[in-house]
Amino acid sequence: MLTNKRERARQQRAALWATRDNVQRHALSMSMPWLAFVNIAFALMIFFRNFIFTYFDKRLLTHRAVIPYIEAALIAVIIISAILVIIALTPRLAQGRYTLNIITGLLLALSLCWSLSNYCFIFFWTLPFAWPLLVILMTTGLTALYHHWPGITAFMLPLWVTALLAGIQLHYHTEIRFLILWAIFTAILLYGRRILQRWYDEAWDTHQENMQLIQRLESIANQDALTGTANRRALNAYLAAIWQQKTPLALMMIDVDYFKRYNDRYGHQAGDECLSSVAQVLKMAVRAEGDLVARYGGEEFVVVLPGVSLAHATAIAERIQQKIREAGLPHAASAVASEVTVSIGIVASDGTVPIETLIAGRTVRCIRRKIKDVINGLINPETLPGKGEGMKRMMRIVLLALLLTGCAGEKGIIDRDGYQLDTRHPAQAAYPRIKVLVIHYTADNFDVSLATLTDKEVSSHYLIPEQPPRYQHKPRIWQLVPEEDLAWHAGVSYWRGSTRINDTSIGIELENRGWQKTAGVKSFTPFHPEQIAALIPLARDIIARYHIAPQNVVAHADIAPQRKDDPGPLFPWQQLAQQGIGAWPDEQRVAFYLNGRPASEPVDPEIVLDLLSRYGYQVTPEMTPAQKKRVIIAFQMHFRPQRWDG
Repeated sequence: MLTNKRERARQQRAALWATRDNVQRHALSMSMPWLAFVNIAFALMIFFRNFIFTYFDKRLLTHRAVIPYIEAALIAVIIISAILVIIALTPRLAQGRYTLNIITGLLLALSLCWSLSNYCFIFFWTLPFAWPLLVILMTTGLTALYHHWPGITAFMLPLWVTALLAGIQLHYHTEIRFLILWAIFTAILLYGRRILQRWYDEAWDTHQENMQLIQRLESIANQDALTGTANRRALNAYLAAIWQQKTPLALMMIDVDYFKRYNDRYGHQAGDECLSSVAQVLKMAVRAEGDLVARYGGEEFVVVLPGVSLAHATAIAERIQQKIREAGLPHAASAVASEVTVSIGIVASDGTVPIETLIAGRTVRCIRRKIKDVINGLINPETLPGKGEGMKRMMRIVLLALLLTGCAGEKGIIDRDGYQLDTRHPAQAAYPRIKVLVIHYTADNFDVSLATLTDKEVSSHYLIPEQPPRYQHKPRIWQLVPEEDLAWHAGVSYWRGSTRINDTSIGIELENRGWQKTAGVKSFTPFHPEQIAALIPLARDIIARYHIAPQNVVAHADIAPQRKDDPGPLFPWQQLAQQGIGAWPDEQRVAFYLNGRPASEPVDPEIVLDLLSRYGYQVTPEMTPAQKKRVIIAFQMHFRPQRWDG
């Protein structure tokens, strides 16, 4: 439990320091209550002045009609300060898209209220506490807001100007001594802010350097120095995480055949080079993302394939065998071939079998594979590694035992606790549940998006940060819902005759600010190249796993055009299509159908809508012209992003 708490604390710190914007928001949330406390304290002191100082107002002989306005300004100071505290102490508000702009506006309003009050104190009554109050407020703002330039400017500039103008007007002219003192005070403020900002920048730079060092150390601690694959420590941690999440997986044990003979014949340095070459082949043969290749010990490797069926893992194993053969590493001492070969044991799990059981089952299958080779005459028992009749006798005993027990059992029969499953009669009327891949954007920063998608209202299978953090040179993607479970990401939607998109789809959310409207025109936020680079292998993996058709890789706007725009016209659909993800118009076919006509030639909207309906969009006769336009816009943002005006 203590370890889990420490890990959660470490993850929270990592999320806090992930971006400079996060650090700035956290600093504001820490300093804002103190700034508000100072403002409320002085406002209350002035508001209850007659209780603190007896008959205070009676000493003010002139301009007493101004007092109600000053008290109203003080009440506004208290209210604004309370709002700032509420924003700072509410994580969802503090991480909002427009929070920094709202805080800046509130600080400006707070400063204007104080400017009105202090101007009256100085100009009408020459009260002695007005000047120190201005200085205290400005130094408080400097301390609390130095890291947020818009906020400190909004808060301090009105106070600074007020004190300057009030002083000039009080003396009826510009007095040189007053200006010298004010210039010195201004220099103190500016230089103080510069020093504080330098400390802030140095702290940020130091943290970034430390994070890079930690990542390098983690890479060293989790990487096998010889082969560049994950080591045993990284493998154990990875398997523990998979077991905790109950993720289905396939696991392969890969053993280099007759490696001791290889070392004896070519030397240990050549043996190291052989293992390194085999490791490179393994890393190229498996999928780019999600899988783990680890050195288990000696000449043994383990490949972990999350979310992969036994049939798919078998295909990957065959690809590995093919790649090893193509590498053509010479092995004159091998008893089965003239080049290096490997034996592969495979086991698959639905996520409920303990990892230790899988490891044991996988090792047995590797042994069975070698004995099966003996039976088929591929390996001569007389050439098996080992000396004397003892080794041969042991192999014969093991062979006999496995034959008597039926080796791995009857093919197609799965032995469960308390029952057996017969999987030899697959139904032809079976269809995969997953048919659609939906791409979204979050319209908010990562922390708010993660909080929203892990709440009870909406969810998504995956969340990709704008700039995914890299671990072991791979970008990290957040899986929030297992693929076999339903996620509420599509909402009310329609695609190709189905209205239950949540039941048949996987949703991927991309951290992206979405759009902003300026002068009535929507401007969308571009997607970071590192985010797209992380999305491509994930999407390819999902498409391959569920055989999703290209036309079923869709935008949220495609399936819900009346209420959604994401991921918008800046999403690189053409780039993804070039990577085998989704559909994109073939230029030659487009030219064929245009038949020399300009692409900008007007077309009857009803013809376009009929074609869009055939493709998969929801188009009904009851739709209004505005609703039909939304359908066309959704299509244009996907397939013609240069112009999407409907």
